[in-house]
Amino acid sequence: MGKFYILDGPKSPWGDYSDILIQGMSAHSSRKDGLIQLERTGPHVPPISFPGLSDIVITDPFRRRVLLATTAPAC
Repeated sequence: MGKFYILDGPKSPWGDYSDILIQGMSAHSSRKDGLIQLERTGPHVPPISFPGLSDIVITDPFRRRVLLATTAPAC
């Protein structure tokens, strides 16, 4: 049976507004060519973020780390 993980981000110091500052926004924009239209307040993108109701965004370096970890031979 597969494993399921629940991800819970850090508590936001400024309520809902802090979530937008940290995660960005995507729920109000339609997708373009199947891609999320992400709006951010600055250049920092966390390795994993949740900018919309059901969207998950991961950076390419984080994606590579996950792929390496899941394809590495077991010790």
